[in-house]
Amino acid sequence: LWAGTPVITLPGERFSSRVGASLLSAIGLGDMVVRSLEEYEELAVAVALDMDRLWAIRRRLEDARTSCSLFDTARWVKSLELGYKMMWSRHEMGLPPADIDIPDTTMPTDDGTAGYTSSEAKK
Repeated sequence: LWAGTPVITLPGERFSSRVGASLLSAIGLGDMVVRSLEEYEELAVAVALDMDRLWAIRRRLEDARTSCSLFDTARWVKSLELGYKMMWSRHEMGLPPADIDIPDTTMPTDDGTAGYTSSEAKK
């Protein structure tokens, strides 16, 4: 996707087969996710035979590289590191493992309680 190569995907039952659909949806190309082998073939042939459509998809991919959080590696790393810090903080507070909500690292929201319920933050 980073190289601008359009991808068509058919999600299946396993997690690994759904990753492509997730990535395409994250960059605004959910129309490249199909529901059947027949749809897959139809879309592949339609895109291959329509150069204007192919180039429009490639332009959408190129635009996504500069505007989509999926391609923002620095932001992703900051969020991952914040998640690790939040997990460690829960551990240090004696809290059990739990789901955490990692706030958007581009927004000034760190009040020291991010990712905790209000009752847990008071402990």
